Amino acid sequence: WVQKQQTITVPCLYDQKYANYPKYMSRGGVRIFSGYVSHSRMSIVDNQAENVFTATLREAEVSDSGTYWCAVTVSGYDPHAYLYLDVTEARLRVSSQTVSGYEGGNVTILCHGASHWCTIRGACVGRDGGSLERTAVSDDGGDVLRVTLWQLQKEDSGWYYCSNENSQMPVRVTVTEALNITQFTTNPSYSTTPLGEDRQFRWLVLLGAMLPFTVCGAVMLIKARHKRRECRDSVCAVLHVCVSAEQSGSAESSNLHEGMEKKQQLPKVGHIHNTASF
Repeated sequence: WVQKQQTITVPCLYDQKYANYPKYMSRGGVRIFSGYVSHSRMSIVDNQAENVFTATLREAEVSDSGTYWCAVTVSGYDPHAYLYLDVTEARLRVSSQTVSGYEGGNVTILCHGASHWCTIRGACVGRDGGSLERTAVSDDGGDVLRVTLWQLQKEDSGWYYCSNENSQMPVRVTVTEALNITQFTTNPSYSTTPLGEDRQFRWLVLLGAMLPFTVCGAVMLIKARHKRRECRDSVCAVLHVCVSAEQSGSAESSNLHEGMEKKQQLPKVGHIHNTASF
């Protein structure tokens, strides 16, 4: 069943030997009288890696209800499979027909109006029992069957369906590889460095980069101090010369003064001498 104006995707399995043959959908109660479905709302995608092709019908109308045939074009009699599509205000529906998850993770599908969850091969688990590996179902108290697939693995990818007594709703589950953020510490082909050692290494690099600047700064500081010392010594020398010159000038001035006093006293002595000679 599919609700009106909704999109339905139907998986069609085929044998490996038909992988390279064209696939198609036809419609009609009797296979040999059925006609190709070629309108724009129907599309077919072939997945040869999984030996399944999907037929997707968009904006389903009540008039789309009927018998359909999945078929492969070969020489002679075309191999085929039968299905009945009922477009109505049906109770059977799913939260999404495409579900994705990562390896090791979980996914949950809500099957409205369903009693069982089944693999495309027919193994089922439901309200009345049954079991599927790493699959749990629970009743939400209404008509919703909650299906949880846990600890997903790559091989869980594929087609499943929610079902009740009369109908099935296909669901595609895709499991992708999880992003392994620890691969560089678990893969032996990579060299790992503990966090503490890595910090020490960064500090050593930083100190090594700063060392030339530190040495240059120390040299410049020593030179500056040496220049200040030379300047101070030069100033002291100049002051010493000035003081010496001042002391020398004072001594000369004192000697000159004394000489001048002696010269002033000499005539008196001569005068006395001359006076005595008469």
